[in-house]
Amino acid sequence: MLSLVFTWNNLGCIVPAIFITAFLIGGYYRDKTRLTELFQDKNLNIDVLMILTEVGASMIGYWMEAVLLIFIFSLAGSMETMARIWSRNAISELMKLTPEEARKYNSNGEIEIVETKKLKIEDVLQVPRGATIPIDESSVTGESVPVEKLQVMK
Repeated sequence: MLSLVFTWNNLGCIVPAIFITAFLIGGYYRDKTRLTELFQDKNLNIDVLMILTEVGASMIGYWMEAVLLIFIFSLAGSMETMARIWSRNAISELMKLTPEEARKYNSNGEIEIVETKKLKIEDVLQVPRGATIPIDESSVTGESVPVEKLQVMK
């Protein structure tokens, strides 16, 4: 925005310095990270293409467009990070809905309260009306019908 003000006031000689400053401040960390991923990890992605576009636009004199690209991709990266954090928090909250204890029938037919971690395959549970099934994952996975689980022997 500052560069537009200088351009409108016929102070165009300062504009390239403002754009270069914005280019370096806005893109340095993100571009450095992406180039490190490219050369060290051999990970080519869309961000490398955007770096080339930014550099190319600035080389042919389209500083405003280059800085606008940096701004848009920085904004998109921030939104992606926020969405990831919100999703992680939402899943954590869903996991808290799963009961920590279950009502398990003993071999003599009595009900004992046990931790859900201690449940085994073929344990018989009592689930009171309106209670959450202690080993049910549907609140997290969204499964509408039970899915068969297999025990993996180690």
